[in-house]
Amino acid sequence: MKNRKYSIGVIGLGARAETFTKQLYNGENDKVELFGVCDIDQDRMDKYLAYCEHENVKTFTDPEEFMNQPEMDAVMITTPDFTHLEVARIAFEAKKHAYLEKPLDVSAERCREIMQLHADSDVVAYVGFNLRANQAREKVKELLEATT
Repeated sequence: MKNRKYSIGVIGLGARAETFTKQLYNGENDKVELFGVCDIDQDRMDKYLAYCEHENVKTFTDPEEFMNQPEMDAVMITTPDFTHLEVARIAFEAKKHAYLEKPLDVSAERCREIMQLHADSDVVAYVGFNLRANQAREKVKELLEATT
């Protein structure tokens, strides 16, 4: 499966999703492609797809239906933070690898529940800390370290 292209879905079509869907949609990486998108608000999804100029993309408004698509290998969860527990539960139960945008959830208890759900699953999960790799942040860090 060396040359396999992985299909990645994105759920939650707010500002956090834009970079992900654009990169996946535009084929910036030959190993991954945009499977489809999901948002419970059809109007928001339509406006998002028009704004991002995404055409002929599979769309879903039901998270369970979306997660249970056999062609989708993994999902990027960019829904509001307070929804991460339920969305992660659906993803893990559907055996989808998952990238969760930070923060993991809104309380330590809910974070522990997500971590337990993940531990009980056979999938890979990752929490994204996107600013850690930001070039401007790296430069500030470099300058600060140079002064100490």
